[in-house]
Amino acid sequence: MGWRAEMLDLSNLAGAATRGFQDIINTTIYAEYNAMRPYVIRARQYQIAKHIQRGDIKASDEWMKWDCPPPPEFTVDPGRSIKSDLDAVRAGAESISAVHRRWGNTTKQVYTDAAKAELLRQKIAKKYGVDPDRLGNLTVPGQGETNAAVGTKEETDNRKPEKKEPEN
Repeated sequence: MGWRAEMLDLSNLAGAATRGFQDIINTTIYAEYNAMRPYVIRARQYQIAKHIQRGDIKASDEWMKWDCPPPPEFTVDPGRSIKSDLDAVRAGAESISAVHRRWGNTTKQVYTDAAKAELLRQKIAKKYGVDPDRLGNLTVPGQGETNAAVGTKEETDNRKPEKKEPEN
């Protein structure tokens, strides 16, 4: 694979050196993915065609319009990586779709999962007679609501300002 011997044990490394090896690992993973992708797609299309031919699944005009998504990126520090990704989205340097791909998802998949979770949250809240906002609230106290799509904060404090008593 052409990796350096130091990469066999990353426990002795820290900081930039570890992230450098992370980049080498991801480059190798994506090179392998790019080499295998056309063959995987061809094999899957053959399998789907056979299933259609046997009548196991319905034929569709779009049956060949799919792809083999790349694997999620290898990361040594997921917390740091996601923070960096969200900062890049906020700055306009990267799209949220690129971040979703890096983590092994599609934007459609992420939004569909989020919508299903929201519907489930509302259904359960209604069933048990509780406020849906009390279920699965990820807001950090004092920081407003967090938009899960891009991690932006929206201030929602609608309280009236307190009146200060005059000092004597």
